Amino acid sequence: MDEMQLEVEIRACKNVLSETDGPIVAALEGLLNCTTTTAITNYLKALPDETKNLVTYRADIRQRMKDMQDIIDNGYTGGDGE
Repeated sequence: MDEMQLEVEIRACKNVLSETDGPIVAALEGLLNCTTTTAITNYLKALPDETKNLVTYRADIRQRMKDMQDIIDNGYTGGDGE
């Protein structure tokens, strides 16, 4: 990937994060409404697997964005590899 392709990919990753903000915000709001440690524990146990998987997916996207930005920041030299 060249630098332009990396920047396009970073923007696409940002779009994915924006598009998946809703369920994360809803989960955080639910968590913040818990007033006891028992309520927090129960809330987290009850979170759907889909939400838990989304958190992991978003972390992977953020890491990919960081990796691509590091390539750009460290003086992308071109070529076929990242």
